Amino acid sequence: MFLDIIHLDMCIKVTVQDNFNLSINQSIKFSIIQIMKKQLHTLFVFVLSIYASYGQTFSTTTTISDLAANKGTKLFTFFSFSTGEEVAAADSNSNKWDIAFSGTTILFNGGTKGPSTVAAQYITPSTFEAISEAPTSDYTLNSLSGNGSWYDYNPGVGNSGPHTIIPISDKIILVKLENGSYVKLQILNYYQGAPSEVPTTGPAYDGVAKYYTFKYILSDVTDAFNDTYTVSDLGSDKGTGKYTFFSFATGEEVAAADSNSLKWDIAFSGTTVLFNGGTKGPGTVAAQYLTPSTFESIIEAPTTGYTLNSISGSGSWYTYYPGSDFSGPHTVLPIADKIILLKVQDSKYVKLQILNYYQGAPSDVPTTGPAYTGVGKYLTFRYAFTENVALPEIPTSVLTTSSKVISMYPNPISSSSAELTIDSDVDTGSLKIMDLIGNEVYAAAINNSTMQLTNLNLVQGIYVVILESEGKLYQQKLIVK
Repeated sequence: MFLDIIHLDMCIKVTVQDNFNLSINQSIKFSIIQIMKKQLHTLFVFVLSIYASYGQTFSTTTTISDLAANKGTKLFTFFSFSTGEEVAAADSNSNKWDIAFSGTTILFNGGTKGPSTVAAQYITPSTFEAISEAPTSDYTLNSLSGNGSWYDYNPGVGNSGPHTIIPISDKIILVKLENGSYVKLQILNYYQGAPSEVPTTGPAYDGVAKYYTFKYILSDVTDAFNDTYTVSDLGSDKGTGKYTFFSFATGEEVAAADSNSLKWDIAFSGTTVLFNGGTKGPGTVAAQYLTPSTFESIIEAPTTGYTLNSISGSGSWYTYYPGSDFSGPHTVLPIADKIILLKVQDSKYVKLQILNYYQGAPSDVPTTGPAYTGVGKYLTFRYAFTENVALPEIPTSVLTTSSKVISMYPNPISSSSAELTIDSDVDTGSLKIMDLIGNEVYAAAINNSTMQLTNLNLVQGIYVVILESEGKLYQQKLIVK
């Protein structure tokens, strides 16, 4: 699909290339099908690639063309990576912009150059495509300028020409934004129309300078789980003390001969479940329960609390129904609101829900009556995993938490949506929405336990909704996608 967006007031054309996984919600026996779909959208003429921190890969590449940096000496053109648009000079003392251009000088909104915390570093020698993860440290640059920074200047013999500016192709700029997301950025051209043959020798070049073309990718700061995979009738009936081993990464059973390796994450024998870590295996896999909860409501992984290497017995992940006087039905039913979270190899996280214990996943497994004749030890389960670590803790300097019930929906919310409903035990006081560095982005009075917030206009990121009542603060995390 192609979508052209032209900002006439800025003379910018944008092109976006988006690679994403199509979610799968179907039963698959002993295999996982991953469907990749590509779409081409329209972005600016310089290309920006953004990716999430903590090991998340780049996804959407944006190209911006002919962004003018010719407003005059020490007058800058301000730009936001998240919106992909120029920011008015009147907002230069705000956090609305990330990067600014004036001639060959580039500023980032942080340090002595702006009120935010944006900073950058070079990765060199490298290529835009080769950088798949963002380092988490060494973001120290708030400005780039001078020959050898992001470009080479060619004055010519005896300073006779061509006086051209050529971006250094193997010098990629990585930027850490205020909200904790990361950008990889490559400047492609300094001349209007992005001519492909800018000379490095010869007479003075007559190309029109101070028009940037660049590409970038911006990360998602959330640690949302990705596609959901369903595995059906995985047999755990190999016999007492014998296990069926399974890898989340491959979506396949692992041979018993590899039980002393890192190839498997989880193993099943009857109703007993092992994780590859601690005393149960050579890996570092561990788990915890989130309960009461639902599979769909868990959108991020906690970073602590992973202490379980095995789960077994009625009340663990299932309830056993022996019947009156132990006469039946002797059934095993998964506890629907008990979700298992795992930390697997390489700091990946998995959310797991066991759906059924019987062959064919019958929907009418009884809890009373005579002995059940269904064939047990055939597990159906679904899971989703993420390659980035879980969300950072909310800074304690931002708020003090007390216990109250707060329900928000939708959550996550789309950045294009302007409405949010909040139900809580608080019916008087004040409400505010803050970003993770403490900036207030929304405020309202509380006059009812149910509130409908409108005109939010929040950009992509993580926020904290804070309700203040009777001298206490109550909080809930809000994710904007």
